[in-house]
Amino acid sequence: SRRPNSAVPPSRCRARCRLRVVPSVSAQSEARRAATRELVAAGVDPDEAAASARWLLEAVIRRQGPAGEAHHGAENPDWKEALREVVARRARREPVQYIIGSWPFHPLRQEIIVRPPVLIPRPETEELVDLICQQYRHGLGVSVADLPRPTEGNEELAAKPAGPQMIADIGSGSGVICISLLDQFPAAQAIAVEPNAIAAALTEENAKRCGVFSRLQVVRATVAEWATTLKEPSSFDLIVSNPPYIPSFEIPGLQEEVRCFEDEGALDGGEYG
Repeated sequence: SRRPNSAVPPSRCRARCRLRVVPSVSAQSEARRAATRELVAAGVDPDEAAASARWLLEAVIRRQGPAGEAHHGAENPDWKEALREVVARRARREPVQYIIGSWPFHPLRQEIIVRPPVLIPRPETEELVDLICQQYRHGLGVSVADLPRPTEGNEELAAKPAGPQMIADIGSGSGVICISLLDQFPAAQAIAVEPNAIAAALTEENAKRCGVFSRLQVVRATVAEWATTLKEPSSFDLIVSNPPYIPSFEIPGLQEEVRCFEDEGALDGGEYG
């Protein structure tokens, strides 16, 4: 798994001077093993338990204390207590992505924010974005990474059409699809259509975090409601969607992490999926 972003006020000055304590390698190893054992005892698959313990420990260590010079080997009970709390949440089957609060998504440089109950992006969603990019690469004969980005001095070049110019993302969820495409195609603009208020807000938040919000319009509506507002003629170079696709009869048999924490409306695709 990828994991693998004038005078100083006195309070900030004091924060800069404090040191961030990094537990020793042996202390981290023992804590990771103990966390894995606890998760396995709670019924989590052993491989998943080991991965969860590693990710949670990394997140706890990364968040301990203010940034500054790190001192290895010093004992600080805060990180142990923080780890116990997040491991207990994972033992109750809460997804590790929700516990950590952010997660990598290829090809974005920034981790995206994940928040319950908005659907956690899957690797298959990364594959969908990659497939779209590959299709445009093939048509353009260049790498998407080499497409011009709007910077001072190349405004004219960046303004030339390269890839899709107008994108519609139907059911945007956390926004990863439209945000990734806007990141990869700097001349593009997009509309994200999302009926869930929490998901629509998260799309906006992630777009700001990834620096593409100025080129994105978020519409809180169902696709049917949105369609009635379109002016004729409406033209999109790309319409993309990752809709609910799981048949209703399979929902009760899903993993607890999915069934109990993620939005059923983003999962249940009806009788046939």
